[in-house]
Amino acid sequence: TTSCDYTAAPSHRRGPVGSLPWTEVLALKPLSQQSCRELIRANAKRCGIEASGPTVERLVGWTCGSPLLIDLVLSDLRTNADQSLCLSYRPRQTGKSWEPPPGVRAQLERRFRSFWAGADAVVDFLAITTRPLTVATLSKVTSKKEDAVRTACQIGLDVGVLTAVRHGFIFSSEILRAYAAARLSEHRLRHCHRALANEIVERHEPGSPAGLNAIGHLRHAGDARGAAQLTLVTAQHSLECGNHRSEEHTSELQSH
Repeated sequence: TTSCDYTAAPSHRRGPVGSLPWTEVLALKPLSQQSCRELIRANAKRCGIEASGPTVERLVGWTCGSPLLIDLVLSDLRTNADQSLCLSYRPRQTGKSWEPPPGVRAQLERRFRSFWAGADAVVDFLAITTRPLTVATLSKVTSKKEDAVRTACQIGLDVGVLTAVRHGFIFSSEILRAYAAARLSEHRLRHCHRALANEIVERHEPGSPAGLNAIGHLRHAGDARGAAQLTLVTAQHSLECGNHRSEEHTSELQSH
């Protein structure tokens, strides 16, 4: 058996949900990494799936302690083998290059349904980056008021799609982020990357770690010239400041 980490906490919200009145909620915490490993290995063995060490660690990182996501990816692995998400997915795949299997897609659609209603723009920008975005940044790039952004992010937290990190928000799982990115059209994908790059350039120095991310976003926006120009500006800034680490990071970004 695998232990389940959980805690019961009273809810501050009152009133009926649908036709069911309630005053408190049982909140389940994510499984610990070790519990995830035990659950993955046990379920894989039960289903006749060979789960190697790297595969187990990949699933631990993707599923973020969610037994539901663990079950989804293992079922997909059993059914689709080499074509499964676990064995065919590559880091940072986005857009039309990634298609979740039908069973996984159906579960993810249900998970996202309440989040998408009125929060599409927020979802889109969070989907194109693995770094946390603040409410202020999301407000700027989506042209939405900060209160509206906070509400959208709170919904994402409530349904387990988002996680709050360092005053910002990210997707709670790489699977969820990749799924949200996969639904974006090429035009929308480029627009989001460009808008986020512009916001980063406005807020950060060219040689700063955060500022360096704008180069990658410009490249994904299809603006090779803009990315090259910003790379040169960043390299010059690094030389002037003697920041060799930023210069090496810039060279690394340019080579990708």
